[in-house]
Amino acid sequence: MEKINKHNLVGIRDLVERQYPGVQRNHDQDKALRNQARARS
Repeated sequence: MEKINKHNLVGIRDLVERQYPGVQRNHDQDKALRNQARARS
């Protein structure tokens, strides 16, 4: 059971590491759009 848990944690970490750049890119785009909207008003 312990080996299964370790492998699952590795898989979860791999998934998060693969998704993180996209999450960060989306966050940066949101901030840029917010700043553009503030600059217009």
